[in-house]
Order: sequence, then structure tokens, then C-alpha cells
Amino acid sequence: MAIMSVDPPLVISGLDGLVAYAPYAVGFHPEDAVVVIPVGFNTEVPAARQDIDAALENSDLSADRLRRVYSRYEHLEMAVLAYTEDQDRAEKALGITARALPENVTITAQLQVSAEQWRETISERTGPIDSAVSSQVAAELVLRGRRTPWSSQDELAQSFGPDHVLSDRVLAAAAGSRDPSLAGERDWVKRTVETAVRTQTKLGDPDAARLLQDLADIGLRDTAWSTLTVDCAAGQAALWKDLTRRAPERLRTPAATLAAFSYWLTGDGMQARVALDHAPALDTYTMARLVQTALHHAVPPNCWTRLPEQPAPTRQESHAWAAEVAAHGHAVSPSANVDRDEASRQPLTAPRSRRPEHRQPPAGGPQPGVGPTP
Repeated sequence: MAIMSVDPPLVISGLDGLVAYAPYAVGFHPEDAVVVIPVGFNTEVPAARQDIDAALENSDLSADRLRRVYSRYEHLEMAVLAYTEDQDRAEKALGITARALPENVTITAQLQVSAEQWRETISERTGPIDSAVSSQVAAELVLRGRRTPWSSQDELAQSFGPDHVLSDRVLAAAAGSRDPSLAGERDWVKRTVETAVRTQTKLGDPDAARLLQDLADIGLRDTAWSTLTVDCAAGQAALWKDLTRRAPERLRTPAATLAAFSYWLTGDGMQARVALDHAPALDTYTMARLVQTALHHAVPPNCWTRLPEQPAPTRQESHAWAAEVAAHGHAVSPSANVDRDEASRQPLTAPRSRRPEHRQPPAGGPQPGVGPTP
């Protein structure tokens, strides 16, 4: 019997139940990979996954990453699974991974998982991949709000892929009015995001176009960011994922980064990484780099403190916004490039306030994004 680290905890019996649970821990059905799964009541402990080739070719790097993630906890019980048909590769990968885990980790099971069966490498016990057990575990996890795992990592990545038909529709709808008042546009952004999340509805093309254009302004992006809490993170992740797919490339990075941050806040590091992969300006967009750092260091989402309330726009900001909207605020500028770093980007709309950043790193790694950042 094992207690899986989900909320509320899931009690499963036998190794076949562990095998059935593993795809839910990483979000998709692993292939040619090593997966490390926490077992116990601590729902904050992340699972880890690595390609077997990477584990075999760079064992020192694998060890460094695993120790960095798991050494911060007092005591952990973990299961290690190698997904491959090759017994020799499985045993090598399992051995490397087991040795890489820090001393505070007790390994409760080491399994090779193939298409038809699993094998516990210490006891040499074997068993079939039991569809009845898989269905039972799936039913329990659905009740806990878990979605069905993607069939593969590629399918997960494709689910974030741009939809050019939707992008064209968003561009065609980009003539929607924007509020001539900066404070009014902030209110619209906040209201639109919160309503879409509360009602679980997709934005129409005009609102999607307007919101994507607004996100090009760091201040308005921070308005959207400030609505993010743990309680609404799953709904926000769905909203920003949808807008990532619908965004023209030059407007995609802010939406993809907000999607990544939302998934990180839900504890879904895999989808957070995939969202970042769809940010065209990942290397030059500071907020995206902060999320990337949080994922690399396995910073726990519970360190996040909601963004503080934005100060009222200054008179200069308000005048600049009104002038920009009056001049060409009714369409996405063809020359707009929201993907350059703050120091080199001319604002698409009004200059944002130069508020000081306020970030305090939590124990174990930097805290991603407390305060405004591009």
C-alpha cells in the first residue's frame, strides 16, 4: 500500500497501482525515461522526469539536479520507474538515479515499465499492466480534479502549438476600441481576466485581440499578473494557454509566460516548461527567465505572494496613454515587437511606471516574480 502525494492523498495498493499513477504525476505517458515519484502525505514534493539517454550520458548533472530538488526536505519516500523495453538500460538508469538521490530519500520501489508489464528490479517481482487498476486510479484522480494524461510528451507540446487560423482571426478582429483612460484599460484587463476565469469561457476574437495587445505593455501585463492566485491558477492556465495558441508570434511571449507561471503555480512543472517553449523571446523576456529559473531550481509554488496593488497611473502616464490611443490605439501595430528586453523595447502603448522591483528569494532558490518585471 502507498499514499500518493496528491490533495487529498490517494491510497493505492500494489505496484500495479503505482504504475497506473505515474503518468498523472508527470502529465503524460512517459517513454524511454526515468521518473521519480514522491510517496507520502507531502503534496508539495514534485515528481521528476528525465530521458534515459540523458541520465546515462551525464550522470553528474542528473545527480546535481535531483539533489538540489529533494535535499531541502527532511525525509522523503520515493519510487523510481524506468520506461524502456531494454532491461540493461533500465537497470543502469535506475541505479544511476537511485545513487543520485540525496541521503534523506528512502527508495520504496525501483521498477522497469514496458508496454505489457512491469518488473520490480530489487525483488524481481513482475506483473501485467492492468487496465482495471488503471481505470480505478483514473476514476479516483478525476474526482481530485486531475485531467487525463497526454498520450505522449509530443502530444502535450502540440497542444500549445499556434493555431494559425485562430491567429488570423485575432488579427482581423484587432480593430476593437481601447479605453482612452489608462486606469480604465487596467480595469478592463482585470475584469476581463477574472470574468473569463470565473465563467470558464474562451474570449471572443475582439477581446482576445485587445488583451493580447494590452499584454505588450508591461504595466498592463502586470495588471493581468496581479489577478493570479493559487485558487484561480488552473483557470488562468487554461485562459493563457488558449491565448498563446491564438496569438500572432510577435504578441505570443507575454501570454505564453503567463501560462507558464500559472501552470507553475498549480504545481504542473511539465506544462509550465512546455508553455515557455512557445515563448518566442524566452531568452530576452525577463519574466519568462524568472519562471525558467523557478522551474530549474524546483522552487515550490507556495513561496508565491500575490503581486501588490498597482499604484494609480501618474498624470504623465495617463496623458501618454490617451495620446497613443488617439493616434493608433485601435489596431495591433504591424511593427510591434513585444519580445525584446525592457531596455531595448519601445512601448507599444504608454510608458509604464518605473516602480522598483521587489523580489526576495525563498529558501532553496529564487522566487519568481514578486514585483514588476518585463
